[in-house]
Amino acid sequence: MKSKLIALLAACALLISFASCVEPATTTPATEPATTPATVPATSGDGFDTVGYYAYRNITPSQIKFWKASGIDTIELLDIGWFFKPGAPLDNYRQEMKKEIEMAQLHGLKVYVIFLTNLEQHMGPSDYTSNGSGTVFNPANTEKMAQRLTFIEENLEVWNMADGFSLFAGDPGGVSGLPTQGGLEYYTDMVLDVYDLVKKHAPNAKFNANIWAVSQYVQKVANPFSVNFWISEGTLGRQMLAMKDFIGPEIGIEIPGHDYYRALALRLYYETGKKPESYFPNAQDVALAKQNGASRIWGFSHFLLDELDDGDSAGSSRTELPNFNTRYIKKYIDAMRAIEMTGVIAGNSTLNNAINLYAFARFAHDATLTPEAVLREYASYLVTEDGVDKLTEIFKFLENDANWHQKLPEQERLPLFETTLKDAKEAMAAFETLTVRTTKELVYDLPESPRAFMSKVRQRIEMMLPKGPQTSQPQPVTLPENVLMRITGFDNGEAGTSADSSYAKEGKSGYLQVQGQYAIAYAGYENGKKLDLKAAKESGATIRLQVYSSAASDRAGYIMFADSLDVMAVSHSWMADFPGGLQEGWNELAVSFDEGIDYISPITDWSQVGAWRIVLFGEDGAELFLDNLEIVAD
Repeated sequence: MKSKLIALLAACALLISFASCVEPATTTPATEPATTPATVPATSGDGFDTVGYYAYRNITPSQIKFWKASGIDTIELLDIGWFFKPGAPLDNYRQEMKKEIEMAQLHGLKVYVIFLTNLEQHMGPSDYTSNGSGTVFNPANTEKMAQRLTFIEENLEVWNMADGFSLFAGDPGGVSGLPTQGGLEYYTDMVLDVYDLVKKHAPNAKFNANIWAVSQYVQKVANPFSVNFWISEGTLGRQMLAMKDFIGPEIGIEIPGHDYYRALALRLYYETGKKPESYFPNAQDVALAKQNGASRIWGFSHFLLDELDDGDSAGSSRTELPNFNTRYIKKYIDAMRAIEMTGVIAGNSTLNNAINLYAFARFAHDATLTPEAVLREYASYLVTEDGVDKLTEIFKFLENDANWHQKLPEQERLPLFETTLKDAKEAMAAFETLTVRTTKELVYDLPESPRAFMSKVRQRIEMMLPKGPQTSQPQPVTLPENVLMRITGFDNGEAGTSADSSYAKEGKSGYLQVQGQYAIAYAGYENGKKLDLKAAKESGATIRLQVYSSAASDRAGYIMFADSLDVMAVSHSWMADFPGGLQEGWNELAVSFDEGIDYISPITDWSQVGAWRIVLFGEDGAELFLDNLEIVAD
């Protein structure tokens, strides 16, 4: 059980990177791309050689037009062929991916395909696996590695028209949770093996090593909530750059650059006092790669366009509605330019974050642009000229409320925008005066109509409006003697608990939706409101949770308690796997405290539990409702 729990936690921590799919455009933009100097963003000529976007899969022509118009020249698509059973399911998938590659190239984009490392191929009985994190095998197993390389080679034969390929180090993949310690050579050896296959079947294609989650190769338990996970990323990256005949003319490198933007990593640096003396990569790292002949040295940022980071919603997350991180995107791009990276890749995001993707590309092409200028540009595509100033102020007001800003450690936070809007009431009053452009008036290839996007902006403002006073006080609840704790409300503020508000829907208590492969609910308690679970732990009490699921799942999920306020950066924690899966309809999940394990290190005082977290698994899009989390003394 212990290895399974650890593997599941690692998957949940990082897998958003491939499990969230780009939404299809809901409105068809103008039929021709904007081509006049008045509507195409200018460039000062100081950009990167490559400005890319990790598009994941299921791209559409309307999205491509928006990417192209914004300044994206390269996209990366993820190979998820290991999802599919060999035969017709896998063959059909390969042909669909081929069509996407060719479509993007037809529109003038370069296309790279991302391969994953040590994942077993799904062999049935269903056409595809429901295991979104994949099943890893020990990379030291030569038989299974040979099989994995064979499937990659077969993919290459179909996709040999792609402009390039890259190999993700981990997530999924890597060696965490296996019975033996891993080693960096497992990854670097596979890089060389896949490079040989690329040269054989796609001799004109480029090839990169993408070191995302490379730390999983040297840690028996790869734990992104430990500072060592992030420190070792830089250590291992520098080892690879120093390797003879590795990163160079034939093999480029894609570096996450978490040290420059990732809230989870940065908080751990400051909380533990282990902030690296030099962030990775730095100018010397890039210079070494260039000295060795490398021309593709790309920053592969992820989550930067979003408000969440591995479910890390320490602030006011609104991920189902537009959000704005332009100041931090500018900071990241400027840092990558300063150390002379040759390219930058934006992480996978959604239609709701189109402004952030636009800003990413604009900053990459023009170092003179300010965040306010980019927000003003985008505002001009949405409303008539007389409302551009007001909408720009609304965008700045909303960015000041961004979860991205709030979850960063104070030392890494940027100054807020100065704005004329004092509160959400003033923002809504300004919004009501705007005239939204019609689709026919589009002057830019937006991924959806101005009206559709502006409707979401309205909802974003409405969420910030003050709520009316409470008409009645909550009545005290008398619990049965054997019920040691009960949480019945999962909305923010109820019973001191909180569901991830990014999944809130029409105010329905306890609502979650699976995004990718899992959904998360959690709460962090302030001083004086901590849970006293000492008696429950000592008596081996049972944890019960009522869950309604719209679809069956072969795995249920797990619950975790921590003695810190921040459940995402724990140092002392405990977790237990709910046995079985979920059936369609109502489920009662139950697990005893005796069945759980200490994770990272034991909780020292069970009377001072500072946070809980529930992770539930299911098919992408499945809807869940939580009710009555109870701890019962049997």
